[in-house]
Amino acid sequence: MSFHEQEALEALLPHRRPMLLLDRFVDGDVDWARAEARIDEQHPFYEPGEGVPSWALIEVFAQTAALIGGLKARADQVPVPQGFLLGTRRFACSVSHIPADTNLLLEARTAFQDSNGMGAYHCRTLNEDLALECVLTVFAPPVGAEQPD
Repeated sequence: MSFHEQEALEALLPHRRPMLLLDRFVDGDVDWARAEARIDEQHPFYEPGEGVPSWALIEVFAQTAALIGGLKARADQVPVPQGFLLGTRRFACSVSHIPADTNLLLEARTAFQDSNGMGAYHCRTLNEDLALECVLTVFAPPVGAEQPD
């Protein structure tokens, strides 16, 4: 990841290395986002000889969905919100582990968002040879609301 790519991600997300699991913001708007994540042996969830367990991509998807909040915050000229992953539904994956040297193209789309900060996001990979998808439930306190500790 180049310095400019990391800088762009850090402007849209509250995450920092080593838990910043995305490598590049590709495109997006206030209702959707696309990002890239590279799976390699330095990935925090990498298991030698296996790769990254598919369940670990729930956090990668959550960060892709968080880009939407970052894009909204930038459009509204407010600080990037801190969100909380509450749950995952309909998680489906075609493999148990993602091998090293895999480049993932991820997409998150807003399925539901209310004014109190509750939201749901449909997430999926756009790779031809790898099918992963899920629906995430997230809470992000509205701007000005008291932030949980």
